[in-house]
Amino acid sequence: MRAPAPPARIPGRSTRPCSQRRLAAGNDPLELWEIIDETALLRPVGGADVMREQLEALANAARRPNITLQVYPLAKGAHPGMRGSFSLLEFGPSDPRVSYVDSPAGNNFLERDRQVRSLAKRFGHLTAGALDPAESAALLNALASKE
Repeated sequence: MRAPAPPARIPGRSTRPCSQRRLAAGNDPLELWEIIDETALLRPVGGADVMREQLEALANAARRPNITLQVYPLAKGAHPGMRGSFSLLEFGPSDPRVSYVDSPAGNNFLERDRQVRSLAKRFGHLTAGALDPAESAALLNALASKE
């Protein structure tokens, strides 16, 4: 069995996650507020070592001053993020917000104010229902230590 090729050598493979990491870590880092469904943290993917590394990486990222990470607890049941993942992008006070919606049918940028406001409202509900950042970090650390 051969080791996988580095991302740049695999045709069609995106290097976007590496670029995003650089943008979140540079001299003037972007702010990131992420809400993760607890079920995504519990689903074993890649084995115990991979899961532990991923959970530790999330916990480490959450310690950065420009990153806010919250976990939406499984115990709270259904939530407004279950319809699919989305991103809200803000570029500055004079620029309009846009949103990016992931779906099996394709990924779309939404720019209409009504659409963006709807997703911003959904994000607000998610942040209110999620564990606070300190509780989320404690959960990530506890899950990582179990792996």
